[in-house]
Amino acid sequence: MSSRTAGPLVDRSFRLVENQNISKSWLYTQTFFYFCAALAGFACAYTLRTFRNIFSDSCLINIEIARNSKNGGSEVQAVYGPTTQCDYCEFVPVMASIAALVFAMFFIMGGRGGKGSPGFLPSPWRIVVPALVFNVVALGFVISSTTILHNGLQRFCDQLLGKQLEMSGTGNNGTTTDISVNPQHGFRTLTGCRVDLNETVPADQHSPLHAITPSNYALLEISQIASWCNVISWVMCVSITFLRFLCLADFRLVRFDFLLVTPEADVEKPDSSSTMRTAHGESTEFFPAHERLEVNHQEDGN
Repeated sequence: MSSRTAGPLVDRSFRLVENQNISKSWLYTQTFFYFCAALAGFACAYTLRTFRNIFSDSCLINIEIARNSKNGGSEVQAVYGPTTQCDYCEFVPVMASIAALVFAMFFIMGGRGGKGSPGFLPSPWRIVVPALVFNVVALGFVISSTTILHNGLQRFCDQLLGKQLEMSGTGNNGTTTDISVNPQHGFRTLTGCRVDLNETVPADQHSPLHAITPSNYALLEISQIASWCNVISWVMCVSITFLRFLCLADFRLVRFDFLLVTPEADVEKPDSSSTMRTAHGESTEFFPAHERLEVNHQEDGN
């Protein structure tokens, strides 16, 4: 039986080795918030699109409402905002939701991770860094679209409730409306404003603001709430992925000690690199090319 006597320490290094098993909490939390982001994004885009369809695909973001005197009365002219802003606020949540579902499927197929995991995709840690980069980019776009949507609709509400719009006559080409809005009859909600139509009834059935009813405006409120829920979900996705990367949840730190070995006279040389013994989380390996060196490696902290 061959034996060797371990000598003094020559060198020490540390390496990352993939864990055998990884906590399922990483998989559950990541996929949960990915699905939350997907659901909130689709809800935001759907409600905003439904509201735009009521107004013949017009965009109420950054709408301009002006009052002009005409024929002894007041004429209110509503100039809709650019459609590109509404398109952007619809496109970003939809694309982010699709991407969230894709990454959720990748993590689900990868399983809990680790060498001992029977997941469909080996080594799910390989998609942690790409997921982190994409999550940060997606969060930036989602925040920008949510900010545009919230500020644009808030501006519309401030104009609608901040003025007393009294007028007579009928608008031209759907750009004016006959409506009497008293700010005392409007009330502000968490996300914007709502008009009490029991006190403010449009006279022109074809006016651009005639379709603003409490039930229709609820679509805008749902859209804003869903957009902020989308932001929160992506923040959690970024945080969890970053923590998984920072904590090295998929790996363990292993210490390698290189020792000088004194062989005995009757010791047979190993014919290949092999592990000679394993005990208490450490092992000794011999290298034929360097007969007097052996390496002990163990998990850091043992």
